[in-house]
Amino acid sequence: LYGVFRSSNMIGVFDGLSYIDLYTPNHAYNTLVIRSNGLILASNISTNAKLLSEYMRTSTTHLVGNEFLNHKMDVVWTQMHQETYAMAYAPLTDTVPLYYLTFFEKSTLVQNFGNIHLYFIAALFVVGVVFIISNFAIFYITHTKFSEIENSRLKVYYNKRIMLRITKTGRIKGFNLSFKTLVPEYKKYKHVNDFILDDTSFETTLVERIKKLYAFNIRLETGEDDLYIRLTPVKMGLSYVLIGENMTEEDTNLRAYESLALVSRVTNLPNYNYFMQFLNEQIKSEAFLNDKFTIIGINLLDFKNINKLIGETLANEVLKGFSKIILKSLTDVQHILFNTYIDNFFVVFKNSKNVEEVETWFEELLSNVEAQSELLGSNLHLELRAGIYDVKLIMGEQITAKQIYNRIMTALRYANTSSTLKCVRYDVTLRNLVSHQKKIERGLIESIEKNEFEIFLQPQLDIKRNKIVSFESLIRWSNPNFANIKPSEFIKLAEESNLIVKIGMIAMEETMKMAKALEAYDITIAMNVSPIQMIQKGFVSIVEEFINKYKIKPGTIAIEITETSMINSLQIMSEKLKSLQRSGIDIHLDDFGMGYSSLLYLKDLPINMIKIDKSFIDHITTDKYSKAIANMVVTLSKHIGVGVIAEGVETKAQVDQLRKIGVNIIQGYYISKAVPYQDALALLKKYNNE
Repeated sequence: LYGVFRSSNMIGVFDGLSYIDLYTPNHAYNTLVIRSNGLILASNISTNAKLLSEYMRTSTTHLVGNEFLNHKMDVVWTQMHQETYAMAYAPLTDTVPLYYLTFFEKSTLVQNFGNIHLYFIAALFVVGVVFIISNFAIFYITHTKFSEIENSRLKVYYNKRIMLRITKTGRIKGFNLSFKTLVPEYKKYKHVNDFILDDTSFETTLVERIKKLYAFNIRLETGEDDLYIRLTPVKMGLSYVLIGENMTEEDTNLRAYESLALVSRVTNLPNYNYFMQFLNEQIKSEAFLNDKFTIIGINLLDFKNINKLIGETLANEVLKGFSKIILKSLTDVQHILFNTYIDNFFVVFKNSKNVEEVETWFEELLSNVEAQSELLGSNLHLELRAGIYDVKLIMGEQITAKQIYNRIMTALRYANTSSTLKCVRYDVTLRNLVSHQKKIERGLIESIEKNEFEIFLQPQLDIKRNKIVSFESLIRWSNPNFANIKPSEFIKLAEESNLIVKIGMIAMEETMKMAKALEAYDITIAMNVSPIQMIQKGFVSIVEEFINKYKIKPGTIAIEITETSMINSLQIMSEKLKSLQRSGIDIHLDDFGMGYSSLLYLKDLPINMIKIDKSFIDHITTDKYSKAIANMVVTLSKHIGVGVIAEGVETKAQVDQLRKIGVNIIQGYYISKAVPYQDALALLKKYNNE
C-alpha cells in the first residue's frame, strides 16, 4: 500500500503501512485498509479474502458500506469468526476513498474497558498523525524536487543543450549559456518571429504552433555558415521553454543527399527526379498551357557499348563533354537542361521555340558534336537520336508529368530503332503506333496463355557432303488476328515488355521435343535465346531440366547468342555458356562482326560455331570488303578450332564463293526458308537420302 500526493506539478509516493502499523494498538485483532466498495488493500494478518464482506461474513457489512459512502467514522459491534468484535472505522484521507478499519475482540475490550475511550482517541490520533506526516512528507519531497529542478536548470544552462524561455506571446525572456555560446549575436533576437523559419509550409503562426507544442526548425545567420536548430516547445506554467538541438550537420548532410537525388553525379545537371518535380510544378501553374512549351529528349546511341569499350572513367568524360556542347548551343534561348538518365538529356524550351525550330536546333547540335569532338575527351563518333514533344498538343487534356515523360521517351525509342529517322515527333501518328503496339502486347499475353506459337525449322546444309546437318528453330505466331506481324516485330515488343521470357520457355520446350523426335537422324537443332531470357536467374537449371525431361543426347541442342548481347555482360554470360556446354549443349555465335566487340574476347567464350551475318553474304560476290571479312572469319575459326555457318545464302554464286574461301555449312533461301516440322522432316529425308 502506498500513499500518493501531488503538490503543484510534483507527485510524491510513500509506504502507507509503514506508519499505519506504528499506531495500530497492540491489542487490536486486525487492521484493514479498504476502498469504499469493500476491496481490501492491506491487512495486518494473512487472509485470502479480497472483499470486506468475504472477510466478515456478516450482515453488518452493508451497514458499514453505507457509512463509508457517507464518508463517516464510527464503531459498530459485529459477529465474526464465532466471536464478538468491535469494529472502528474512519476515512484515511479527504481526497481518496480509503478507509482505516480496526477490529477488537470483546474480551479484550472488557479487560480494558477503562481505556476504551483512550483507544478511540488513539485511532483518531493516528488519523491526525497520518495527515501531519502526509503534510510533512509533501513539504519535504516538494522541497527536494524543487531543489533537483533548480540543479537541473543550472546543469542545462551550462550544458550543450540549447534552451530559450519565452512568454505565451512569443517574447523571448532569456537564453541559456549554450545558445549564447553558439550564437554570439543572441541579443538581437527579441521575439520568436525574429527567427528565420527553415520550413514555411505550415499555415498557422509560429506562436500558435508553439502553443500547440509543435516542433519547428529555424535558420540562424551567424556571418559564416548558417546554423540550423530544431526547437521543441515545452509548457512551464504560464510560459514556454524551447529546447533546441543543433541540426546543422544533419541538415548539411540532408541537403547533400537531396542534391544527390536531384543532380546527376557525372554531369552535375538536374536529373530525372528534378525533371519530374519541375513538370509537376509547371502543371500546377495556371500559365502552363498558355506557354510555348517544347521538350526534346536526346539519347547517345549505344552508349552502354561505348562504356564497355573505353571504360567508365573515359565514358564519364564523354558525358561531361557532350553536356558542354549542348549548353554552348543553348546560349541564346530560354531553356532548362536535364540529364535524366546516364545517356539521356532533356532540354525544355520555354516561350521560345516551336517544334520546327527545335528540330533545326537538333540538326545544328549534330554538326556541333562533330565539330567540337575534342570536348568529348575521346576520338569517338557519337550517334544521337531525339524525340520531341510539344506540350501545346495536350490543350484540353488532363495529363500528368509521368505521361509527358513517357511520350518523350516513346518518340525517343522510336527514333532509336528507326533506320532512317534521327529525330521523331510525338504526334497522332506515333500515338496510334503506340496503341497498335499495345494491342500486339495484349495479343501476346493472350497467346501465351493459349500457347498460340509454333516452331519452324530452317535447314543448314553441309555443301561438301550435300547433307542437312542441323536446323535453326524459329518461332512463329499462329494467332490469325496478327498474321501480318513479322517475327522480328513481335519478338522486339516481347523483349521490351519482358514477355520474351515466357515465350522463350515455350520455344525451348517445343525445340527440345523436335530434337528428341529427330534424334535418329544425328542432327543438331540450334535455338535462339534472348539475352533477357538468358540473364534470368536459374536459366541454366531450366535448360538442364528440359534436357533431362526429354533425355536429349549431348550435341543435339545448340544455343544461338548474338555478339551484341554478350558485350553488356560478358563475364556473366561466359559462365552460363560454360555451364551449358558442360551439359552437352553447343554454343553458336550469331551475327558475328556486327557489334562493337573485339575479336580478342572470343578467347573467353566457349564457342562451337560462328555464323557470318547475312549483310556480308549479300555482297560477297561483288564487294571486296565483304569477301575479305568473310575470309577473315573463316581463317580465324580454323585457328581457334570452331566451325563456320554462312547465313542468308540465296544464290549459287554465293555458294560457290563461300566454297572457295572454305565455308562448308550454309543456311538460307538457297536451300529452304523456315518451314513447319513435317516439311523440315521431308527436306531431311530428301537431302540425306532417307
